[in-house]
Amino acid sequence: MYRQFRNFQVPFFFLVFLKNVLLYLQKSCFIFLQNKEKYPEGFMEKRVLKCAVVGLGRIAWSDHLPFLQKDPRFELTALVDPLEERGKEGCELFGVPRSYTSVEALLEKEIPDLAVICSPTGFHAQQSIAFLEKGVHVFCDKPAASSLEEVLSMFEAAKKNDRKLMIYQPRRLFPNSYAIRQILASGKLGKIYQVKLAINGYSRRNDWQAFLKYGGGMLRNYGAHYVDQVISLWKEEFEIRMCESRCVATLGDADDVFKLVMKGKSSSILVDIDVN
Repeated sequence: MYRQFRNFQVPFFFLVFLKNVLLYLQKSCFIFLQNKEKYPEGFMEKRVLKCAVVGLGRIAWSDHLPFLQKDPRFELTALVDPLEERGKEGCELFGVPRSYTSVEALLEKEIPDLAVICSPTGFHAQQSIAFLEKGVHVFCDKPAASSLEEVLSMFEAAKKNDRKLMIYQPRRLFPNSYAIRQILASGKLGKIYQVKLAINGYSRRNDWQAFLKYGGGMLRNYGAHYVDQVISLWKEEFEIRMCESRCVATLGDADDVFKLVMKGKSSSILVDIDVN
C-alpha cells in the first residue's frame, strides 16, 4: 500500500513541477521575441532541459531519476556522487552518459540547464549556489539547507543570477491535502481553532539522517514535510510556541522524536505536530 501510495504521488508532483518549468520557458520565449537581437542564434530551438542529478542516495534512486528518465522534456546528461562506483552504476541503470565525483568536476566540463540536488542536507547550500552562479536552475530536495542563513544565501544567489530555485515539498499535493482544502473551503466545520498531526512508527536509522553533522534528525527531515503542509493549507505565517526534540531509539546523535506547537499569526489557530 505504501509503495503504491508513493508511486501515485511522485509523478503527480512532477507534473506540477514540470508545468512551472515550462511556464518559465514560455515566458523566456516571449521575452526573446521582444528582444531577440540580445540572444544567441538557436535560442528558440532549445526545448529539452539537460539535467544533472547530484547525490545518488535513496531519494534520487527511487523518486527523481526514474521520472526524469521517463519524461521526454528532460535529458539526463550527468550524475554526481562522491563514490565513483555509485556514479557508474547510476549511468548504467538510467542511461546517463557521464558521472562525476564532485559538483566542481562537473562544472569544469559541462553546464546543464537544471540541477537536481539530492545530497545530504549539509551540502545543499554549497552545491545549489555553485550551480546558480553558473546560470543553472536548481531543484533542491527538502530540507532546503541546514540553517536560515544558508537558505537566504541560496535564494539570494538565485535572484542575483536570475535563475529558478525550487524546493521539493511533495506533501502540498498529497490526497489528504486536497481533501482538507475542499473541507475547509466548504465551511462545514466552521471556524477551525486547532489542528493535530501525529506520525508514529518504529525504526532505528543508522544512515546519514541519524547524525547531526550530516543534517540528520526527524525535526529537520520529517518536520520540513508537515510544517510546509500546514503553511500551504492555511496560507499564513506561524510563530513557534514550543518545540522539543529527543533521542530515544536512534543509533546516532540526531533526534528521532519531536513535538512542535505553532500558532497562526492572523487566525490564532494552534497546530500541534507529533513525530515519534
